[in-house]
Amino acid sequence: MFPTLGGRKAQSVATADIAKLHRKIGARAAFAANRTLTILSSMFAWAMQSGEIPTGPNPCQGIKRFRERRREVFLSAEQMERLGAAIREAETEGIPWEPDAEKKAKHAPRSDRRVRLSPFTAGALRLPLFTGARQREILDPK
Repeated sequence: MFPTLGGRKAQSVATADIAKLHRKIGARAAFAANRTLTILSSMFAWAMQSGEIPTGPNPCQGIKRFRERRREVFLSAEQMERLGAAIREAETEGIPWEPDAEKKAKHAPRSDRRVRLSPFTAGALRLPLFTGARQREILDPK
C-alpha cells in the first residue's frame, strides 16, 4: 500500500487513487483487495470523525468491490479423527505447554505444565463439528 499512496497526506488521497490501489491488489487477490478497501474506508471515516482530516466524502465510497467466491471447507475423516483426539487429550490428560523463554515470568514455573479443558469447553468445540452449525447459529438460535 505504501508505494502506491506514498507519503501523501490523507486529505490529498482521491477516490481514483484508492480505486487504482484496489485494482492493483485485485489483479492477484480479490479477497485481499476488498479487505484493504474496507480497512481504508474505516480509517478515513475515523479520521474525519475525530477531526484529523476535514469532513467530506470518504474517498473509498463508490468503489465497486470484486466478486468473491464463497467456499466451504470440510474436514477429511483423518482431520476429524485428529481433532477429536486432540480435544479428548486436552479434556483428560491436558495439553503440554512451555512458557515463552523471552518473556519474564511473574510466577515460579510449575512442574506440571499441562492445560486441561473443562467438559463445557470440550463440548463447545465438539458441537459445531457434530452439527455443522455456525457460531451465530449456536449462540442465537431462532
